[in-house]
Amino acid sequence: MVVKILIDKMENKVVLLLIFVSYLFISHLSAQVSFSDVTKSCGIKNEYKQTYGIAWGDFNGDGLIDVWVNNHYDTGILYKNTGSWFVDCTKEMNFITGKKDSHGVQWADFDNDGDLDLIQLVGGGRGIAPDDDFYGNMLMVNYVGKKLVDEAKSRGLLDNQSRARSPLWVDVDNDGDLDLYECAIKRPDGISPSTIFINKNGKFQNIPKSDGFTFPYSDFNILTDVDNDIKMEILLGEAMPLYFDTDEKDKQKLLLKKIPIQTIKKNLQAKGVSEIISGDFNGDCINDLFVIRPSGMNNQELLGDSLIMLQLRMEEGTPDTVCFRAETDFSIVFEVAAFKHKKINFFRGNQFEEKLQNVEQFQLKDSLKYVLSPSGEKREGVTLSYVKGKGVWQFSWFSSTNIGGGVVSFNGKFSNFQRSEEMKVVKNNCRLFLGTADSGYVEKSIGYLSDSLFSASGGVMSDFDNDGDLDIYLVKLNNYSGGFDALLINNGKAEFELLTNPGELEYQWGMTGPVSYADYNNDGFIDLLIAKKGQAHIFINTNQYFMLKNNGNGNNWLKICLKGKSCNRDGIGSTVVLYANGKAQLREQNGGMQNDVQNDNRIHFGLGSSMSADSIVIYWSDNKIQKIGNAKANQILTIQEN
Repeated sequence: MVVKILIDKMENKVVLLLIFVSYLFISHLSAQVSFSDVTKSCGIKNEYKQTYGIAWGDFNGDGLIDVWVNNHYDTGILYKNTGSWFVDCTKEMNFITGKKDSHGVQWADFDNDGDLDLIQLVGGGRGIAPDDDFYGNMLMVNYVGKKLVDEAKSRGLLDNQSRARSPLWVDVDNDGDLDLYECAIKRPDGISPSTIFINKNGKFQNIPKSDGFTFPYSDFNILTDVDNDIKMEILLGEAMPLYFDTDEKDKQKLLLKKIPIQTIKKNLQAKGVSEIISGDFNGDCINDLFVIRPSGMNNQELLGDSLIMLQLRMEEGTPDTVCFRAETDFSIVFEVAAFKHKKINFFRGNQFEEKLQNVEQFQLKDSLKYVLSPSGEKREGVTLSYVKGKGVWQFSWFSSTNIGGGVVSFNGKFSNFQRSEEMKVVKNNCRLFLGTADSGYVEKSIGYLSDSLFSASGGVMSDFDNDGDLDIYLVKLNNYSGGFDALLINNGKAEFELLTNPGELEYQWGMTGPVSYADYNNDGFIDLLIAKKGQAHIFINTNQYFMLKNNGNGNNWLKICLKGKSCNRDGIGSTVVLYANGKAQLREQNGGMQNDVQNDNRIHFGLGSSMSADSIVIYWSDNKIQKIGNAKANQILTIQEN
């Protein structure tokens, strides 16, 4: 079934047409975009671990893109690409992380020596770890593709007190080498916020506080042109719509600015933004923004009348509650194996208005220490109470700090299931803002994804069908009844056709994501690597990783590798415009970085039926402009800065 999105512009209404199309049309669409699960056949190991970071990069310079996959509180894996098979070369390359609080990761040539180095950020043990090198970041310096050596401490990037989340390599001071923006979330004591480390001949220094910088806490940032000046800025993920721009009077200083989005609402800003995808979706060579906000971190579901599944997300804020009527006796099962604390306190009260009675405490291995507020008094635990006056059961939990979550299930016969006001699922999960010529943004409805309860945890953007415009692949947020990913096929006007489950995968009992893309077999069609982030993935013996090979079609393509000379060697911060088929395509070399993951940073263009590009213009990050004439299709083209 194909869901086609139509928009009534006159009345601003969304009309959904569920079209059961003919076999011929389905076959045609599938031939244009389809994926095959090649996880087992390509050598990716299927380990049941939490993956918080993926980074694609050709570390040994053989023209085949390799991949690093970290594992939260477990050892990561470095896969060397042999062309058709991935080989675990972690020990061979001396890349042993230990069981760290590993988060975002990114390859880049920070020392301009011609090979890719890797920054692996570490979260400082939830911000409460001792002052120990083990809890700091890792900077794996590449020695001609033969070995990787951790030099984070000697080069000034250890930062073992930060709750580091996602890295961003960017030339902040415009001196030709890459600096590091370390995104971080707040520690309990408030120290070690996000910061920028300036690269000084291969060693790094924090930007001095005296410079007047203010770094908002954020899980991630992206590098993109947000004000339509062909220069990239640092867009702050959870602090959206804030961004850092270069001071025109002093190129080595940053200014904090705000995107002028006309229809932006308060609930889009800060907490809740899980991904920002920036690209030109309507072909006007102006970047647009596709913003993903999970539909509430606490998800509950009543499955029929016999099972209630709750995902508990323990964060600072108002106590969370669900209520239901029980028609029979029922059982309760706690599944919280994803957590490192060693106990959970369970309180049972006969009447919510009275003091707690029959207090029981359970010790569960690898479970979570919850905080409880049944009647205004905070306690360690969760509460299940029977409200006599209403004849309903009430399940409540609360946290004074951000300590994660777990899953609880109720088995019996139920009715009148209700969630508290705080627990209501947020609509407008995915929102699209089109960039305008005056450097502003105007929101455009994307129908089903804007107004339904469909909830994506993340996504990536590329030209998956090589027709010359940017498509979007969305991974579904965990849903206890399962759920499919979605591929949004762009018609070139920022109007998307929804293709569900393009990889023929169904996720159950776990948060999907992160998702990353790369053309791992160099056939010119963009492939996908999807991991599970953990949470409730322990319930069902399903894959932890999914490698989806793009089956391709008859369209042509061109891939570009930039090599900087006076700018940084990776060309990060540069913009490329390609002309073919009578239209222009804009792409950015932003290092491939999104929230926690790094995509294939080779610049990819779909050419449709064209056998060549008419011309290519590179706007280098050091303000040089370089023009290339006719370029043949279906090749990987390296362009050296003049």
